[in-house]
Amino acid sequence: SGFIFVLDGGRALSDPDTTHPAPGFYRFSSTSGKQLQTVTGLGSGNLQFNHPRGIAVLPDVEGQIVYVADTGNNRIMMFQLSTDL
Repeated sequence: SGFIFVLDGGRALSDPDTTHPAPGFYRFSSTSGKQLQTVTGLGSGNLQFNHPRGIAVLPDVEGQIVYVADTGNNRIMMFQLSTDL
């Protein structure tokens, strides 16, 4: 499990809380605090996580890309914030 939180300004926060059954990725507005996007689910499919731990937010020509280390699935997941979520 574990939770990934991203602000639309590109700042990221990871909460490695292992008490919740379904990990998730949450995007919030840095100005209003409103939740903009959510991806949750435990598993190995698209948009599912199994023990996400590390996160990086990098600029791209089309916006920002978020990389998540999905350690339980031995993969790095990539999301284009403007289109994928």
